[in-house]
Amino acid sequence: VSSQQPFTDQREIAEVLGISLVTNAAAGISPDYVSVQNDPEWVPPADSESDACRFLPAEGTATVEVDGVEVEVEYPGYFEAVAAVRDALAGLPAAPPLIGPDTGTVDDALGFAAAGDLASLDGVALHLYDTDPSAVDRSSWRALADLGEQAQRPIFQTEAQADGLGTALLLHEALSTLGASMYLQNDLAVSARLGIPNPTALVALTEADFTLQDPYYALRHFSRDTAPGWVRVDAGADAGGVLATAWLSPDADAVTLVLVNPDATAAAVGLAFDAPPSSAQVSRTVFPGVERSQDLGALPPNGVVTVPGESVVTVAALR
Repeated sequence: VSSQQPFTDQREIAEVLGISLVTNAAAGISPDYVSVQNDPEWVPPADSESDACRFLPAEGTATVEVDGVEVEVEYPGYFEAVAAVRDALAGLPAAPPLIGPDTGTVDDALGFAAAGDLASLDGVALHLYDTDPSAVDRSSWRALADLGEQAQRPIFQTEAQADGLGTALLLHEALSTLGASMYLQNDLAVSARLGIPNPTALVALTEADFTLQDPYYALRHFSRDTAPGWVRVDAGADAGGVLATAWLSPDADAVTLVLVNPDATAAAVGLAFDAPPSSAQVSRTVFPGVERSQDLGALPPNGVVTVPGESVVTVAALR
């Protein structure tokens, strides 16, 4: 739940959010999590007609340019708003957990965290815009992961846009380096009526049909052979630039390994399990080629899989 309309203070924000939650609950809609404000640091570019509701991490003033003149403007404080919203929701039968700060980048989330208490939130939420998937600043991502761990709060990646390989790389970095518990892609679907292709959407709609796009297949490699409750376990690869993540089922009877090769050249990866699996199935997507979640059958007896350039390979093993 968020608003892009300007408010006068935190109390008004809390009141509007409380009314929204009560109204939605009456219609049978109860959110699992609530964000006080989406992109609180974002200001539309000068040539855009978009609206925004900017927050500073703490209530105060900032200098902005209005019609070529610098003006000192008062802004609400994000963490004061979180406290006001929490107080306003305290009387609800089941107040939803609050996540934030829902900033556009990891660095912006670090900036908000430096000025506020992440423990006042129930989860750390952020977006991955303005991020080059092939050149992630892992030091800042690890710094935010450390802050989340110190505050004992899960990290939710709530918006990202990238093509197929870019989505696979962001998934790897978000889930491993950042330690995120959730990854959301924006957009789910793009309408044919827009007339402008959007290769970052999962699904492209036509008048009578739909097409699954490359980001869908990237997400599928991480999700088809895992499920809620699976946990990430240690995994690594020493074959070129191949990136590896592994996921263990709650009963420890299945493990899924995801390999991402961002390089242009293929790599042969020999898999080493702590115990030989009873069976293992391999699927592969090669983004410059035609393979999309292609089932390749059983893992070869020698345990070696070929990971072509700019591809994703999933190995789903039963222990």
